[in-house]
Amino acid sequence: MLNINAASVDAFIKHLRELEYSPATIAKYAHDVQTLIQYAPEGIRDKEHLNRFRAWLEDMGYSGASVNSMLGAVNRFLAFLGSDWRLKYVRVQRRAFLPADRELTRQEYESLVSAALEQGDRRLALIVQTLCALGLRISELKAVTVEVEI
Repeated sequence: MLNINAASVDAFIKHLRELEYSPATIAKYAHDVQTLIQYAPEGIRDKEHLNRFRAWLEDMGYSGASVNSMLGAVNRFLAFLGSDWRLKYVRVQRRAFLPADRELTRQEYESLVSAALEQGDRRLALIVQTLCALGLRISELKAVTVEVEI
């Protein structure tokens, strides 16, 4: 039996602060451990009981990526408690491309470029053209450089 209580959660949070985790990460880990406590308020009876936590999260409507994020926090907490129990992550199939209904149409693309130019924002028009021409995410735009040959 693995007892989980407010004192163990508080000690875990203190430990994360000592390791200089960011406040946002500490808050997320604390939330995820509270979710584990919500699942098993009397504690974790055995490894099988702990394994059912993953299925419980999925039944609660969490996506595979969200479940995995929570499992990472819970696994860190279990290690902190000195337990050798760990939860395996959910397999998440990543899609290389968006569904066709989420892609810009040619008309939408031209409308975005035209709107930027009409507002006098040539830079925005070039950004839209670059993103669309290269198939980049916005976060990847910072890696794009311009070289001018004279």
